[in-house]
Amino acid sequence: MLNETLVAGSHAENVGSAGVGPDAVPITLLVNGATRTLRAEPSMTLAEALRGPLGLTGTKIACNRGACSACTVWLDGLPVCACMMLAIDVGARRVSTIEGLAQGDTLHPVQQAFIDHDALQCGFCTPGMLMSCAALLERTPAPSADDVRATISCHYCRCGTYPRRIGSAGRRQWPQGLTMAKPENLRTETFPAGIAGVSLGTVQRQIPVDEPPPLPPNRELAVVGKSFPRPNGRAKVTGAVRFTVDVSLPGMLYGRILRSPLPHARVLSIDIAAAARHPGLRAIVTVAAPEHQQSATVRYIGAPVAVVAAVSMAAAEEALSLIKVDYQSLPFVAAMREARETAAPLIYDSDTAPAGHPSGFPAAANLPLNGNVRGPAISSRGNVAQGFAQADVVVEGEYSKCRPIAVWNLTRSSPIGAPTGLRFTCPPNSPPACGKSWRKSSVCRSIASA
Repeated sequence: MLNETLVAGSHAENVGSAGVGPDAVPITLLVNGATRTLRAEPSMTLAEALRGPLGLTGTKIACNRGACSACTVWLDGLPVCACMMLAIDVGARRVSTIEGLAQGDTLHPVQQAFIDHDALQCGFCTPGMLMSCAALLERTPAPSADDVRATISCHYCRCGTYPRRIGSAGRRQWPQGLTMAKPENLRTETFPAGIAGVSLGTVQRQIPVDEPPPLPPNRELAVVGKSFPRPNGRAKVTGAVRFTVDVSLPGMLYGRILRSPLPHARVLSIDIAAAARHPGLRAIVTVAAPEHQQSATVRYIGAPVAVVAAVSMAAAEEALSLIKVDYQSLPFVAAMREARETAAPLIYDSDTAPAGHPSGFPAAANLPLNGNVRGPAISSRGNVAQGFAQADVVVEGEYSKCRPIAVWNLTRSSPIGAPTGLRFTCPPNSPPACGKSWRKSSVCRSIASA
């Protein structure tokens, strides 16, 4: 939470004592030691101003609610969530972002430590966490493990690189990183360290007791057993890596999805009249159609109900808020075991299931459905009975798994394209997973120009 003394009086410094809005107003920001002038709507956050008009995309926006800390920057040397501060409230205070942390070609010690300890993976949360860790070292030159844990506890890293980051931020105390296992579950083991054939020594490390013994060094290997920095590590610790949300095209529209707040409901009506009159709106599509039973039923919190495209993210958000939806709440079940019971509320029924898909998409066509239990879907190869008969050991059990869900804005594997005739073509410097072009029918995600 921002301290009240941080924001007091700053609004007047930028725009005067009179009220402003709703149109954009000129403001001046001191960012990474340089004075920058831009026009900002009163509702524009500091994170949006940095990423948009100023083009400093190293500061990331994920939750946009101050919960994940991906947007952390310094304000007069103190770390703050840039998504929780209005740009017009910054005033004359100094803003420091990941792009200004290094001194020319010389990385900040924490940036170099992150590379040395490989304390990063996808790199999306790395800039924000670096800013917090660097601020910690500014005020506490020799932090304890608890200091580092407290600093990064507010940062969400879906890759789970916290142990390595504890080691890198407190590199003076833990040159090999920090293990999170309890002491009674550890043993001391000797590992080869260095470069085989050049300078090979040994180092002792504590590892879990059930960890297999280390392999002996193999002087014939060129990569395995050798330590080398992540090739794109420097780009990730300086905020230079471009993700899907960092790409901006001329005339680009911004889409937002209105999602169901209920786990199971029927959409009785959707009123888009007010949203359609919004001056920044360019398109609106209803996903749930009240007149069709199949599409009128939503089956989970977050199910898409309508989609808008507008000239800015703020305009898209405003248009979304103008859509009025009337829901009829239906019985629901949230636990897998309960959903399998005979009396459980049906997720799909004969009236609302897609034609030919009684258990919904993306299940195979005409797959049997018994209550909420789909299948069985049987795939066999060879003589199964014979294989069991000849096996030395047969293990029976019930297995379950979670279905992975890609988070497109946190990765670099989402394609972006601009329409050129009948094809979508990637702009220069698009994320590397983006190929040269696709047919419109096969585009996974696209951003259309106005």
